[in-house]
Amino acid sequence: MKLLLEPEEDNSAVIMSMARQLLAGTVTLARNSTLYIVTLHHTNRFMFTNDGKSAELKKHLLRAARACTVEVSVEIVIPVRTTLSLSLSLSL
Repeated sequence: MKLLLEPEEDNSAVIMSMARQLLAGTVTLARNSTLYIVTLHHTNRFMFTNDGKSAELKKHLLRAARACTVEVSVEIVIPVRTTLSLSLSLSL
């Protein structure tokens, strides 16, 4: 997994493509868990790294992310054979 997460992606065209796939729901944790984690990692690191590069693209991505509402359903199985289901709704 480390080979997929490092080095951090800095190509703005690649980041934009990753962000589009996340925001469109094409890449999801349920359908593509590894791809989702890698895509989310690189997009997140790009957006929140204060390196002075691609400031306009970072602003655009942040605005797009804030406009989205993400619903996440998580099922947790506790070893005593009790199932706890959580449903979260996040507004960014």
